[in-house]
Amino acid sequence: MLDLSFYRTNHGNEVDIVLNDGSDTIVVECKSTLSPSLSKGNHAAIEDIAPLKSFVVIPADQGYPYNKDIDVVSLGELISKLPELLKV
Repeated sequence: MLDLSFYRTNHGNEVDIVLNDGSDTIVVECKSTLSPSLSKGNHAAIEDIAPLKSFVVIPADQGYPYNKDIDVVSLGELISKLPELLKV
């Protein structure tokens, strides 16, 4: 079973989507720009959650690495990557 939620602390640390299959967690932040930037609160939330993988979804055809721990992806790329990362 796949659990879908969001994450927000009272300090403003937040990510839009947290996916958990019971053993692994994936974090997804959604941005409407082709050149996304993550806030300090986004980075803190990712650090709090310590996911298997983190993604930033943008309205593009193809993504790119954001840094060593986070990939920027299109929605289609995210959908194609989820089955290999989570038990769905």
